Amino acid sequence: MKVVGISDLHGYLPENIIPECVILCIAGDILPLDIQSNSSKSRKWFHHEFLSWCKRQPAAHVVLVAGNHDFYFEDHDYDVHKMCDDAGFDIHYLNNENITIEGVNIFGSPDCHIFYDWAFMYDNDVEKKHFLNMWRGCDIMVTHDAPYGTSDICMADTPWNTHEHIGNLALKDAILEREPRYCLHGHLHTANHECEILGKTAVYNVSYIDEAYKPAFEPLVLDIDLVDHHVKI
Repeated sequence: MKVVGISDLHGYLPENIIPECVILCIAGDILPLDIQSNSSKSRKWFHHEFLSWCKRQPAAHVVLVAGNHDFYFEDHDYDVHKMCDDAGFDIHYLNNENITIEGVNIFGSPDCHIFYDWAFMYDNDVEKKHFLNMWRGCDIMVTHDAPYGTSDICMADTPWNTHEHIGNLALKDAILEREPRYCLHGHLHTANHECEILGKTAVYNVSYIDEAYKPAFEPLVLDIDLVDHHVKI
């Protein structure tokens, strides 16, 4: 089974970069920057532009979580679920929820550790409770934030780069406890995009854009053997 991961579109809807796959996982920060705080514009863009783009992609199923820039999703959870349910193709919005697609167990969460006043920010205790909604035996965990200690060091030359780990401690703890096979995340645009290992979990940063909010990275493509769940890159 081919699974593709991408994140941090921030309004970009690129054509012809998503390869044919069974499941397309989108790990948050979807809305354009210039409308992210405008509910009516965000709803219109999501409904008319984004869902149409998803439908055009060569994926049998789409799994979606929100991110810290996606204020509309935080304030209108029912509406987003309803639009996806009524979209006319197989798209699933997950807000700390589980789903099984063609034998693959997937958990999705938008939660981020607190910094400034963005969407879906919670303290460690609340976040860990949310993350532990994940089923044991989860195959793919789709999160917006990065787990602490893996693919969470910015690699770009920016004034604010501390070259230190800046990931999510509650997410790290939940991954070590629940042991999903893979975690696909975004949020930290220019952190390492190669596989890093946390306990028994393969962690991948799948952000599409760089620190200048320009397209910079290709989608991640995983080839999953459903017999032994071995992944090939």
